[in-house]
Amino acid sequence: MAIDVRGLIDYDLAAHLFDNASDKGKFKYYIDEKPKFQYEGHVNPIKMTKQDVAYIDSVMLGIGQMTGLKPTRDKKGKKSTFDIQKFDNTGDVLGYMYPESWGVYLAFSDAYETAEINNLTRETIDHEIAHGIGL
Repeated sequence: MAIDVRGLIDYDLAAHLFDNASDKGKFKYYIDEKPKFQYEGHVNPIKMTKQDVAYIDSVMLGIGQMTGLKPTRDKKGKKSTFDIQKFDNTGDVLGYMYPESWGVYLAFSDAYETAEINNLTRETIDHEIAHGIGL
């Protein structure tokens, strides 16, 4: 199955990902599940659930199947250009994506703060990753 993305792509973001964050569509993503890193100017991260991590991996696999992109997971976060963190929901922001000089930073929260991943969190992860790749 393929997606017809004509008219849906934010070409500036897509160009940013291809020009700065990938090598001919190949890019490494890092899921900061513990969390290990604090990114300057961004939210304070919290620990992800195993379901969060598994869902993010499945979304990235789907991106590889539906687009010309080739994401691979960087388990140490040293060579990634697409970094993902979870933050504590303290307001009305469910997630955000921010292009950085080194690649793409994105963060999401669980509005319901549940032990299991819920539909709103899944949709937020989908939405922010889609922004990150230029959709």
